[in-house]
Amino acid sequence: MARCIRLHATRPLAAGLQHNAALRTLRLTRCGLDDETVAPLAIGLVVNAGLSELDLSENRLTVAGCRKVLEACYQRRRRG
Repeated sequence: MARCIRLHATRPLAAGLQHNAALRTLRLTRCGLDDETVAPLAIGLVVNAGLSELDLSENRLTVAGCRKVLEACYQRRRRG
């Protein structure tokens, strides 16, 4: 059975991202993330100033999901 993070599990993770400036690396490889489940994470990325490495490889993200993450990173950079 493939590991899979469901939408209800990404919301607490996104909240943690918003309040954890000490986190530098986050690897979510092969977690079954898709465009819907990555959306809350993107929101958390906007306000997390400490994260410098994010690995979302081998998930089910399409161009739309990747765009959400990139837009969040861009917004974070503009805030910083």
